[in-house]
Amino acid sequence: MVFIGAIRALAQAEVFGKQVTGIADGTDLETTEHYCGCGQATRKVRIEDTHGQRHEIEVTVYGWKVLLLIDAATKIPLAVKLGPIQEHEIHWTRALVTQARTNLAGAARLYKVVFDKGLAHV
Repeated sequence: MVFIGAIRALAQAEVFGKQVTGIADGTDLETTEHYCGCGQATRKVRIEDTHGQRHEIEVTVYGWKVLLLIDAATKIPLAVKLGPIQEHEIHWTRALVTQARTNLAGAARLYKVVFDKGLAHV
């Protein structure tokens, strides 16, 4: 709620302008399995042994997936979604855009959103 309040206050102060272009991107925030509520995913990693041979192994990573929508001009976050690391960002894209629109409501308009190709299937 603090984040949403801060974004709404910045929008009311016209920090973002009347028409906002947003940039959406997601990333993994890796932790250990000891963090309550984190997810787990299996990833393939390429390693090189002492003889120069390359191998592909599977590792389990723990953590969260962070999806962020920022203002292209100011680089200030407009909306954030957080979920288990094994979930794909595409499931939260619509909710992220809706949250950003709500946060800007009455002061600015989310005019355009630029997505990473992995998020573009909304």
